[in-house]
Amino acid sequence: MRLILTTVLALGTLALVVPSARADGGENEGGGGGSVTTSTRGPRALHDVSVTVSRPKATPAGMRVRLKVANKGRSAESGVALAIFSDMDPTTPIWEGTTSLRRGQHKDWSLVVTVPEGSGQITATATCGGDAGTGTGTGGTDENPSNNTDTSPVDPGTNGSAASAGADMFLSMCAGCHGSTGSGGTVRESIARESAGDILEAVREGEDGMPRFPGITLQNARDIASYLRNPNAVPTTPPVTPPVTPPVTPPVTPPVTPPVTPPVVTPAPTYAGQVAAIMSANCTSCHSGAGASAKIRLDTLATVRTNALLAEAAMKAGRMPPRGPLSAGTVATFSDWIKGGKK
Repeated sequence: MRLILTTVLALGTLALVVPSARADGGENEGGGGGSVTTSTRGPRALHDVSVTVSRPKATPAGMRVRLKVANKGRSAESGVALAIFSDMDPTTPIWEGTTSLRRGQHKDWSLVVTVPEGSGQITATATCGGDAGTGTGTGGTDENPSNNTDTSPVDPGTNGSAASAGADMFLSMCAGCHGSTGSGGTVRESIARESAGDILEAVREGEDGMPRFPGITLQNARDIASYLRNPNAVPTTPPVTPPVTPPVTPPVTPPVTPPVTPPVVTPAPTYAGQVAAIMSANCTSCHSGAGASAKIRLDTLATVRTNALLAEAAMKAGRMPPRGPLSAGTVATFSDWIKGGKK
């Protein structure tokens, strides 16, 4: 059995494979025909830094992006300058930093950045530390600048003012069927991920029986899409409840009770005070002593008490005294004396 040795000669990028002589010094049998293969892959660059950036996502603190930087060259890199720009101002970074990378190393960052309103995309850049006027460290010029930048579109939902404008329109015209966030309601399906173009076509043409809104513009549709992408971008302001003013109850005014004026009480006439004088002036000349007229005496307290009602009747009838009737006041005084107890 013969042992055949194969020798590989590397000539640049050309690998030449030739059968060698036999180990025992004999010639290779079979005619000695060899094969030649070539490689199209060139040598790896000495300095080559790449960067990628993700699409921004809205968070309460700002827009979160992921930034990845890799050293694809054969040399370690220090002072690699990193920056993120918005297309609203491509000369002023919204974030910047530096890093160092070992050969073959890559690093990832999760960053919260402020994306200006109206931005359509962001651009991330990575520059080797040795590039003139750009880096802060040492190293050589990047030999593959094509991967030194990366761009990512800004989701419409990250634009707070556009989302607010879209929310006003969507909640007033669309939420009744599609739900308050576009995720589907009792009548219509979810449209939360529809593009501005799809929204514009649907509202202008009235697809599947939905009402038409011919006044909606492309910008309006973009604002609505912005809101649907991220309803949380719209700050929710709790409704202001006006203070409840308790009804004013007028004070209860108690009814005014007029002062009670006690009746003027006139002391009842007495025999000694009034009645004896009336009798003496008008009656006793005929009605006194044993010879009293009609045997009716009116000359003492006892006899007046006994005959008071007869005397009162005669006074009121005007029969007594014979000279003429007494005044009404005199008669009333006598009557009051009787009512008062004949005292």
